Amino acid sequence: MFINFWYAAAESKAVNDTPLHTRMLGQDFVVFRDDHGRLHCLSDICPHRGAALSEGKIKHNAVECPYHGWRFGGDGTCNAIPSLGPDACIPPRAHVDSYPVIERYGLVFVFLGDLDTDYRPGILNIDEYGKDDWRTTMMVLDWPLDYKRSIENMLDSAHIAHVHLPSAQSRKIEDFSAPQIDVESANWGATFTHTYRAPKANVGDFAKDKKLNDRMTMISGFYGPSQAWTSIQPTQDSVIHQYAFETPIDGETTRIYLFTARNFMRGEADDVRFHNRNVYVTEQDRLIVESIRTFQGSSDEDHECVVDADLPILQYRKYLHEWEAHGWRIDQAKSEGARPRVAFAIPSPARRTRTSWVIDAVPLISPMDNEKQAAE
Repeated sequence: MFINFWYAAAESKAVNDTPLHTRMLGQDFVVFRDDHGRLHCLSDICPHRGAALSEGKIKHNAVECPYHGWRFGGDGTCNAIPSLGPDACIPPRAHVDSYPVIERYGLVFVFLGDLDTDYRPGILNIDEYGKDDWRTTMMVLDWPLDYKRSIENMLDSAHIAHVHLPSAQSRKIEDFSAPQIDVESANWGATFTHTYRAPKANVGDFAKDKKLNDRMTMISGFYGPSQAWTSIQPTQDSVIHQYAFETPIDGETTRIYLFTARNFMRGEADDVRFHNRNVYVTEQDRLIVESIRTFQGSSDEDHECVVDADLPILQYRKYLHEWEAHGWRIDQAKSEGARPRVAFAIPSPARRTRTSWVIDAVPLISPMDNEKQAAE
C-alpha cells in the first residue's frame, strides 16, 4: 500500500451530520461535514487518550471526542478542552493529521500523504460523467484480496476469452490471437491498446444491430497504484468505459467503486440490466483473482512465468517499484506487527512544517531498504 495518492473514502451521500468512520491503507479515519457543509478528513485517533473521534459528535465546526470532549477542527487543531475551562491554554501537541479532500463523482476523495500541492498526482478523470449522450452508473464491491490483484486483472486482456466470453471453452484455441499491445507511458501511469482477433461473442440485446467486431480492440490503463480503466467496443456503434477507484482497506481487503459509462441503451430502465451484467462479470473476476496462489510481493515476476501478453501487468509493477523507491510504500510488516500496542497515522502535509506529533507516522519502506534488498 502506498501513501501520496488520492483514495475514495466514502460516497458523498454517506457523510451527513454525524462523523463517519472509514478505514484506508490499514489506518482509521473520520470524515465529517462542518456546520457549513464543508468536508474534512482527520486521523481517527484522539491524541489525548487514543479514543476514536468518529464515535463523537459534530459541534461548532469541529468533531468532538466522545471520551473527554476535546474538539478538533477541520485542520486537525484542537480548539477546546473542557477539563481546562473556557480560557484553556491548549497544549501545542494537541493536534491530529488532517488530509486534503475533494468531492467528485459522488465520492469523497482523500489525499493520504504529505506531498505539497504542486507535486501531487490528480484523480482519474471520467470524461463521460454527467454528459447527456452517455449513461454512467456506479456500484460498490468489497473484495477479500489485495487491491493490486484487482488492478492487474483490469489491465489483462488475455483472460477475457476464457473467463467472460460465452462458450469460450468450446472454441478452438486457433480461433484466438495473441494481443498486440501498444504502450503509452505518462508520469503517473500508462495506457495500453490491446488488439486481437476473437470469435464473435453472443452479446444479446446489448448489440441489437449485430454489427459485431471480429477484430477486437480493448484499451486499459492505470493511474497511480489503485485507479484503473478499460474501454471496449462490442459493436461498431456501442462503447462501454469502466473506471475503478480501488481503496485498500488493509492488505487483504479492497473496496472498489466501479463506474460504467455507456453510449447506448441510456435509459434509466436499462440500469438494472447493466447492473446485473456487471455483477455477473465482476463475480467471475473475483472468483478467479481470489483463487490466485502465487506470491504477492515486490518481485511477483520472480514467482510467476510471465509472457508477452502480461506486458501491462509488468509495466504496472514497474511503476509500483518506482513509487516504492520514493519511500512511499507502507511497511505492512512493521505496522501490523506493532498492533495493538502502537497506533499510527498516515503522514499529512502538515507534518512537513509542524513539529511535535503525539501519534507516530506509519512506518514506510525507505529507499535504503530497497537498495539493501537489491544487493542481497
